[in-house]
Amino acid sequence: MEIVKKASPQTKEELKIAKESLAKELLEKGLSGIPSQDKTWIKNYTQEQLSLKTPKMSLFEYLYNRNVNNMSVNAMDYMGKKITYEEMFYHIEDTAKRFKKFGVMEKDYVNLALPVSPETVYMIYGLDYLGAAACLIDPRVNAERMQYYLDLVSSKLVGITGIYASTMRSILNSQNGVQMININPLQSFDNGEKGMLKTLYNMKMLLEHAKELSYNIFNNNGNKIISSKKFYNADVTDIVLGSPVYYDGKISLGEYTSGTTGVPKGLELSSSSLNLLIDQLQYLIDTKPGDTILAIMPPFISYGAACGTHNAFSCGLESIMIPKFSPEIFPELIVKHKPNNIVCVPMFLQLLMESPLVSEDFDLSFINNIIVGGNKTDADFEIRFNSWLREHNCSAYITKGGGMAEFSSCLFYTPTPETCTPGIYGIPLPKVDVKIVGENGEELGYYEIGEIHVSSDQAMNGYINNKSATDEFFYYDENGKKWGRTGDLGYIDTDGQVTLLNRKKQMVVRPDGHNVFPSEIAEVIKTHYSVKNCIVVGVKDPNILSGEWPTAYIELKDEYLDKADKMIYEIMELCSIKLPLRDRPRDRDYYQVKKIINTVEGKTNEEETMKDNNIIKRVLK
Repeated sequence: MEIVKKASPQTKEELKIAKESLAKELLEKGLSGIPSQDKTWIKNYTQEQLSLKTPKMSLFEYLYNRNVNNMSVNAMDYMGKKITYEEMFYHIEDTAKRFKKFGVMEKDYVNLALPVSPETVYMIYGLDYLGAAACLIDPRVNAERMQYYLDLVSSKLVGITGIYASTMRSILNSQNGVQMININPLQSFDNGEKGMLKTLYNMKMLLEHAKELSYNIFNNNGNKIISSKKFYNADVTDIVLGSPVYYDGKISLGEYTSGTTGVPKGLELSSSSLNLLIDQLQYLIDTKPGDTILAIMPPFISYGAACGTHNAFSCGLESIMIPKFSPEIFPELIVKHKPNNIVCVPMFLQLLMESPLVSEDFDLSFINNIIVGGNKTDADFEIRFNSWLREHNCSAYITKGGGMAEFSSCLFYTPTPETCTPGIYGIPLPKVDVKIVGENGEELGYYEIGEIHVSSDQAMNGYINNKSATDEFFYYDENGKKWGRTGDLGYIDTDGQVTLLNRKKQMVVRPDGHNVFPSEIAEVIKTHYSVKNCIVVGVKDPNILSGEWPTAYIELKDEYLDKADKMIYEIMELCSIKLPLRDRPRDRDYYQVKKIINTVEGKTNEEETMKDNNIIKRVLK
């Protein structure tokens, strides 16, 4: 289906024009002017979807119930090895027995610093079966951050793959009672298959690293290391599991924030909140058991755990697992595996569109769904990418999901062609309420910019061992309804579509007190034909006591590098035409950079992008 729609208002000038016709629009549509009362987004849902009840059961039980008829269907493709749903459930229960054998009990926290792999899935659901919580850590963090996470939940057990486990050396030397399970990345393969993989995938160095690491830690730390062999060869014939553990508020996952906007926090997600999210998505995403999905979003980010893992398996999909992913190989993975479903961030799609691997006549008709989240999708890019898909015989189009870890990752979605307006965040899911709140706590009307507040049973239980932060995030209104402050700035239009403008903390307050939205500037700059990518951030002036100046960091397309000065001056002129004087960078605050640097997850790494060794030139001194 062709999606050609005008983008939602992105600038203050466009919002002003929208507001001028608001009175007529309210009258025509019979609206009160208060978005949370009108709930205009519900017109996109059926009564069945709006009446969904929260599935109060464990993650394991929910997953099993959804796949009773899918046991012979492939659940995983891990480096060529196929694993059916029947085999997956066997391994989950077997892993639960092994955790129980090693002393894991109901309400325990177990940290997992693991990549995308079958063992990661078995451990998440196996711990959930026992009533314990899997706390998911990025395995690449340094020893200091790893120690912080372990201390936060008083974890005595951590599962980690050997190649990432060097950070555990000092921790195990200094801590009493902490044990590490060293997980072999090839545990899912028998000995013959492992030998083949060492040749096909060049895994020998990885295995030797894991073996050497295990030897060193074991010899220095006594019984603090549980080898993969010891864990998986333990006799569990005497272990009885019983029924999967569930009780109201049962915590199944712990996720850790990155700490980029302050001290990192852990948050507790219940099985019922995650199940409710998946119950809603099953109505909105058209899939069938056996369809494939590219599993590149790691479970240690909530988006990956909820949408990439629990949703994919609950829908009976075959997960093509990529244990060591980097954005540069994304086009290669699409061409090689031809997945039916893609869940990613916008930057990965840009790499796909620009890749020489996708020739003009390459057929992309195998793609059924493309869901992007994590970062805001640029409206112009969304339009261009959808047109590019048509040129490659693909009827799919970008659908967008947005939200935050505190609400199980996804709160907003674009479920129908009618809601796929370029530039919007999405409409609230069927079991989500939203309102826009001003600086004084008042609810704002349509097209008015404020902080997005959300209410849903998808909410986290709270921040781990941090009541003050939990109380600051949540509040109850005069009717006793619980709301969360997202920290996102945006607005709602009369169709219930939410547009995200910026993180509240990313809004730039100039030295003169004027508020500037960096995304508004970046949207304008990206429309210039020479721009490959751009970010705008606030930079403090050392000569002024307070405030920041909006500053643009621009990556040009290769073919325009020899005309860089001319291009940057054209961009400055474009901003002067499109943006008011105080809403654009000063002439001295445009930088040409070698590259807009991203994290492995595809999010912009502002700190690295702004470093001197990445800056080619400042336009004006």
